Amino acid sequence: MGRAYDAWKKIRAAWTDGDPEPLLDVYAPDGVYLEALNPPHEGPELIRSYLNDFVTARPNIEITETRVIDGGDSCAVEWTFSYDQPGRRVSNLRRCSVLVVDANGLVKSHRDYT
Repeated sequence: MGRAYDAWKKIRAAWTDGDPEPLLDVYAPDGVYLEALNPPHEGPELIRSYLNDFVTARPNIEITETRVIDGGDSCAVEWTFSYDQPGRRVSNLRRCSVLVVDANGLVKSHRDYT
């Protein structure tokens, strides 16, 4: 698998571990995280901060990949995720992430589709 998929694996681990701190080393200084209905999050610190809020509000995240298209410096990953909410488990929400990395393997663009 290519560098973009390697970056995805680090992002996936940060979500499932509930610890977005390692994301500071995954995104390029000018990296952008885009998600439907949210403004762009630009730079590792803003991305980490946003994803920290996201995973904190969704404990016990589980991610299951359903399809990977690996293009080396870019990849698309279809996946489902589940997490806990008070009194219930939210299961198998579908998403797709498209990542593009730079020559150092740092994420320049990360777009999530729901």
